[in-house]
Amino acid sequence: MKSKEEIVLTEIKGANDIDSPIWFTKIVENLDGVLSRSEVGIAIDRLSDLGYIKGRYGEVRKGWSGYKYHITDIGESLFKMR
Repeated sequence: MKSKEEIVLTEIKGANDIDSPIWFTKIVENLDGVLSRSEVGIAIDRLSDLGYIKGRYGEVRKGWSGYKYHITDIGESLFKMR
């Protein structure tokens, strides 16, 4: 069974492979029924503390704002080791 951090990291990686950074709210929406909003937040904090992801506040001019995340080179290397 995957850890909460692995689940969230996989979600962020999938979004980054397709498009660009993913919004926090989209991660929560995509993992509805798998992880709670608070579990996603805690996992993101841990991944960020370890340097696997980076987040930044999104631009207001695109309609709304919030935090969006992308995987770092360190996080990317975890997928190459699998």
